[in-house]
Amino acid sequence: MIFVKNNIDLFQTLGEAVLGKKKELDDVLAADYSYCILLVEIIRNITVEHFQNNLKSILENRPDVHENSSISGKCEERITKFKRRLEEPSVLETGEAGQRGVKRYPCITRDIFEKVVEYHQMGARENLEMYIDDLLSSHPDTSKNNFGVALFGYMIHYKKNDEIIMKIKQLIEHKPDYFDVDIAKARMTFVQKYETMRIVDDLIIPKDAKALEGKMKILRVSYIKNGNTLYTTLCIARQVASENKQYMFEVIRDFGYFRLRDINVTKCDRALFRIRRVLQTEHCQYTDPQTLEPCRLNCKTYKPVCPGLTCKNCGHVHKQINLYKDLKHLPVLLILQKRGRLGDTFPISFNCMDLRICYRDHVSIV
Repeated sequence: MIFVKNNIDLFQTLGEAVLGKKKELDDVLAADYSYCILLVEIIRNITVEHFQNNLKSILENRPDVHENSSISGKCEERITKFKRRLEEPSVLETGEAGQRGVKRYPCITRDIFEKVVEYHQMGARENLEMYIDDLLSSHPDTSKNNFGVALFGYMIHYKKNDEIIMKIKQLIEHKPDYFDVDIAKARMTFVQKYETMRIVDDLIIPKDAKALEGKMKILRVSYIKNGNTLYTTLCIARQVASENKQYMFEVIRDFGYFRLRDINVTKCDRALFRIRRVLQTEHCQYTDPQTLEPCRLNCKTYKPVCPGLTCKNCGHVHKQINLYKDLKHLPVLLILQKRGRLGDTFPISFNCMDLRICYRDHVSIV
C-alpha cells in the first residue's frame, strides 16, 4: 500500500469552517464524501459543448441555466434530494445478517452537510474571483490553465444573480481566448486538486467498463458509532447519485457486530446479496469444509439458479467472502475501526487508506 502525505491541510480547514474548533470531524468526512459521490458523475459527463452553452446562458442570464439540464442545475437537484433524504425516518436497505430486523443507524445532520456544500461553493467563487482580479490587473501572472480550472469549478456551483458575472463579462472583453477552456484537462486538474473527489473518482467504475475492475478504498473511523453514521450517510448518497438504477460501488463495514463473513449468510439483505452476486467467479472455488476437496466437477461456467447463488452445473456457490482479498476488483468503500492491521491480506485493487480522521491533529494522510 502507498501512503500519500499531503502538505495541504484542506480537510482540517474544512472541519474548522464547519465545526469551529471542535475535534469531531467524522461527520465532516461523511458529508465531504457524500458531496463528491453526488457530483462526480455529473463532472465526468461535462462536454465542451455543454460547458460553453452553460457559460453563454449564464452571461446572458437566460432562465434555462437554472433548469435541471444545466451543470449547476443537475448538481443542485442531487444536493437537494440528498438533503431531503437525510431527514427521512427510514430509507436504507440495511439489516445485515446477525441483526434482529432492519435498523437504520443515524446519519449526519442536514446542517453539517449544508455547511460543507457552502464551503465548497464559496471556495470555488473566491478562487475564480481571485484569478479574474489578477487578469484584470496591469501585471497579471495567472495562466490560462489555472483560470480554466477555476472557471470549471465555478460552473458546478453557479448561483443566480452572482455579482461576479459582471467581472466575467469584463474579462471576456479583454481576454476572450481565456474562455476557450480545455475541458478534459480542466476536469482532470479539478478532480486531482481535491483530495476526496480524487478518491471517489478513482473508486467508481466507468460506464463503458467491460469487466469488474473497481478499486478498494478504506476509511478508518475513530469510533463504532461514527462508523455506523458514515455507513448510513454514504449509502444514502449512493442511492441518490445512482438514482436507484446504475451500479456504482459498494459500502461495507467491518467492525463491531458487523463482520465481512456475514456476506456469506444465505438469508441476508439486498445489499449483501448483491455483493455476493457481483463477486461470483466463472471457475468454482468451492472447498468441502470437512474433506477440503475442491469442486469435483471442476466447474468453469457459473449459471446461478435464480433467485439464489447456487450454480446449476455443480450445485455450489462458486465463491465465499471471508477475507479482504476476496473483494478483489470490487469498487468498495470499506469502513474499518481497529481491524485491517498488519498481517491482513488486502486485494491488489486496494490502493487507498484514508486516515484523515485518525491523524486529525497532524498533516492529513491518504
